[in-house]
Amino acid sequence: MPSSASSSSNLHEVTVFAFALKTRTTDLFALLVQEPSPRTTSGLPALQLQKHLQQRSRTWRIILPTGRGGNNIPNICFLDDETGNADKVVAVDIIGTVWILDIWNVGTQPIRWPDAYTREPQMAHGVRGWGVLVLPYSSFQPVKTVREALGLPAGEVIPVTKSESTSRLWLDVTCSLYYVKGFSPNPDNIFRQRHTRLDYARTHAAKSECQEDDFTDAWVSDSEDDEGICMTDPREAEGEGPLHSVAAGQEPDRWLTITQPVGIPDSCFHDLSGDTQMSRSIIPSFGETPPLGDNLAAHAYFNGQYSDRQRRTKHVDFAKADLPSHVVKGFCLLRTSPTDVELQPFDREAPCVECKYLITHSNHFGGAGAPWDLHPAYSERLSMLIHVPELSLVVAGSPTGRVALLTLTRTARRLHMATVRHGFRVECVLPRKEEEDKKLRPACTLIGVAMSPAPSRRSQALELRPETEASVPSASTVYRLILHYKDHTILMYDVARGKDDEALLIF
Repeated sequence: MPSSASSSSNLHEVTVFAFALKTRTTDLFALLVQEPSPRTTSGLPALQLQKHLQQRSRTWRIILPTGRGGNNIPNICFLDDETGNADKVVAVDIIGTVWILDIWNVGTQPIRWPDAYTREPQMAHGVRGWGVLVLPYSSFQPVKTVREALGLPAGEVIPVTKSESTSRLWLDVTCSLYYVKGFSPNPDNIFRQRHTRLDYARTHAAKSECQEDDFTDAWVSDSEDDEGICMTDPREAEGEGPLHSVAAGQEPDRWLTITQPVGIPDSCFHDLSGDTQMSRSIIPSFGETPPLGDNLAAHAYFNGQYSDRQRRTKHVDFAKADLPSHVVKGFCLLRTSPTDVELQPFDREAPCVECKYLITHSNHFGGAGAPWDLHPAYSERLSMLIHVPELSLVVAGSPTGRVALLTLTRTARRLHMATVRHGFRVECVLPRKEEEDKKLRPACTLIGVAMSPAPSRRSQALELRPETEASVPSASTVYRLILHYKDHTILMYDVARGKDDEALLIF
């Protein structure tokens, strides 16, 4: 939504700045008279305050706390409603917890995503959350086989159970890195890690609910990919859509956290009768509207109430949350840690896909003279994310100096006794090995990534597409990917989709 912006910070809360779009056109005090709700500190009933907030007749500073369970928030994104307007903020905090924060409804609590990060015991240190994206299924590319969907043969996809409290299936596709062309890390190490993971999966197969033949020979071909392990679900082929629907949880009493006014409201609106309304702050969780103008004392008092806001914020577990149907059917979540990527559908019964050790620090060069910020503790963070719907692509960059190109895929294949409908495959990690051998990548951190349509090669100038074609995918559209390093080295790549086989072309 261009008329609003959001920011995160280390205050364990998100701030949304929603700018005024129009003058007030309805009588606020005549609204919702048939729907009683508790009175808020503004002097208005909660539902009337909510209607006033949604009118967009004044500029709002909207504060969305995560509560005591939250932490520092390095990355956020918007989640749209059915009309395409920003409805919620999705935030990931530094310990990997994802929060879904409602912007426009008074009395709502944050939703806490249930699945935390897990790593092998020897890699348990330093696991953090660094990036989050909400991806619409409309930007996923249709494919036919598991190899095309996940980037590796079906026999090398490892099923994982995160915890005994949930039956959700996770598919580990880390072995797909072995098949990425030009992958910079030592191929011998990748080969050993691949077989170590497969041996571990075979050893623990008896503990899972997977089919015995899911752990077939790792060298299964694409033709074998379709035999036994993977099959098209007949109900999906008939157009019935997702087979698992998400049962709506019981919505908690949304008025439990509303702050009741004491005496005469001290933050009552005094400008409701005029067309020009001044800006205000609001904390929707509590229905509070503290007056924050140019008074420094008011700002100091508001900031001093931070601990109290966090203490009083109550979160709702994702398993009990009542998410809109368009969110469950139309979106999924991409979350990143220092080196890992996870794709998690909002459908609670759909399998998740994860790829570990996608971009690591291990093969940076520099030795003893390397700068301090190239240390893994500072540089290993997949924090730079770009979604390019037209290419069905996500670019994930890390300060360690590389970016990964992930193709978003959709299919209807049976794998490990579940139907895999959405996933991703790792197309490439840039710079490639041959480019690093030529010393094209500097020994310093990557500080920025950008991607946009490239200028036309025929006219040698930037040609903008007509507005009617702006949202229509075109196989001829070439995007330019720019990597900006700390020493101002610039690496550029042109990226496009092939017309016939829809392969990703990088040049």
